[in-house]
Order: sequence, then C-alpha cells, then structure tokens
Amino acid sequence: MNSTLTQYYRCPGAYERINERGALPAANGNFGFGRASICYGSYHRQKLSFGSADALHDALSKTLIENGVGYLPFDPAQVVFNLDHEAYVEQRRSGPMSAQSNVSY
Repeated sequence: MNSTLTQYYRCPGAYERINERGALPAANGNFGFGRASICYGSYHRQKLSFGSADALHDALSKTLIENGVGYLPFDPAQVVFNLDHEAYVEQRRSGPMSAQSNVSY
C-alpha cells in the first residue's frame, strides 16, 4: 500500500509501518486529518464531505496504533496522488455528483 510513499521519501521497507484499516469505498471526498489538514480521497466507513464548508470527519480520531503499526482509515498514497494531480478540482467544478467517480491510477 505505501510503497509509493516509501519510494518517494526513499525510506527503507523496514520503516513501512502503515496499513489501511479495511476496504475503501470507490467514492472520493473531503475529510480532515487533525485540526489543520484537509484530505481528498476514500475514507473507510465514513460519509465524506463534498464541499469545503461542510463539517469534515477527522480521520486522526479513527487512527489506531498496534504493535508499532499505524492503521489509517484511508490510503495516504491515494491522498498524496489526489493532491499531486489536483483531483479535487474536477469534483469542485462538476459538483457533488462527480465525487461518486473514483480517480483512476
């Protein structure tokens, strides 16, 4: 899952200790990660917000750490990809209905 991130940041595989908490839905939308971060992507078992003014679910509160492994309710590589390719822009141009389609990569 995170090989994209470890390759980008050139981390040894031994430090790859982040996993997803479960299967992710096909829909993308906005969610928070702490107080200062807004992410765009798929979020495990949560309703996504499609406008910046909506209340965002905080994924940080759904993050678990067990035995030195972090379990996130989203795929950080997908969030980075969406940011890098400005995938959220198309959703804003077309409205909430376009958020039902997933970015293919």
